[in-house]
Amino acid sequence: MAAIGEPTLGLTKSGTGKLTLSGGNINFSGPVTINNGTLVLSDIGQYGGIITNNATLILNTLGSSRSFSLVRGVVGTGVVWKTGPGVVKLDFSGAGAPLSNIMSQTMPLNLAGGTIWVGGAANYVATQNFNMVRLASGYSTILASNGPLGQPVSVNIASLVRGTGSVLQVLGTGGSVIRGAPANGTNGIIAGWMLYGLNDWAMNDGTGIFTNYSAYATPAAWTKTANVNLNTNSVIAAAAMSGSTGWVNSLRFTNPGAAVLRMTNQTLWVSSGGILFGNTVGNSNNIITGGILRSGTNELLVTISKIGSGATARR
Repeated sequence: MAAIGEPTLGLTKSGTGKLTLSGGNINFSGPVTINNGTLVLSDIGQYGGIITNNATLILNTLGSSRSFSLVRGVVGTGVVWKTGPGVVKLDFSGAGAPLSNIMSQTMPLNLAGGTIWVGGAANYVATQNFNMVRLASGYSTILASNGPLGQPVSVNIASLVRGTGSVLQVLGTGGSVIRGAPANGTNGIIAGWMLYGLNDWAMNDGTGIFTNYSAYATPAAWTKTANVNLNTNSVIAAAAMSGSTGWVNSLRFTNPGAAVLRMTNQTLWVSSGGILFGNTVGNSNNIITGGILRSGTNELLVTISKIGSGATARR
């Protein structure tokens, strides 16, 4: 393989095994064809060519600070996996990028951690369409941001298929948007496994665009179907109780100071299964204590957006 700017070499992957290209010194722009098996691109420097994927392509970023970009296109009949905690950028501002779909619209994208970042073009409004995005267990992010001169990008997801234990954060910045399925649940948010940014549940605005939910109930106005923002010490509101059992659709903690939800031998059902500790919580304790938490789904998902926060759930 030759570095970008040197004589171009390509790669054809055949056979049923796995081939891994790893490290920042992997910089090339020749064509890649995956006929069989699996090709892993792991923490590479830059790839500026076209990938024809007729089998399995894994885009792996091992460290949370690691990233690499794809520019020219991923086409074919295969599947793509994004693994590892770092970032893979689909960069429409790169030389030779298409007007739409750096990653083929018909190629299933499987997310198993880290971030897919769709960056806008310099002088046109780019579009990245996905017919299907599958969520594997873990925390994954889809980010859409403007190009270097402010041109927005649109990310469209026709079908979002979720696996057990997965959480998805979506975020569009500067006028860039992410839209598609699914719609809102019965209580205003999409689900307890989907965030908009680090501090809010995601909702569908009615036109298909994902945005942040904002109609949080205060602890004093807590009802059985509410999405409650716990920003102070609290108990389960009487309006949400029947005997020793209470209900809520979701819980969110965002207070920089301490906020304690104190249950006295009570059971709290979280209908969406979602409890969120945002990245604005401080190092003071944000605690759920004294009772039993149950989920209205088959999962209780506690998402902590800030490493080192004082988030605690205890009996």
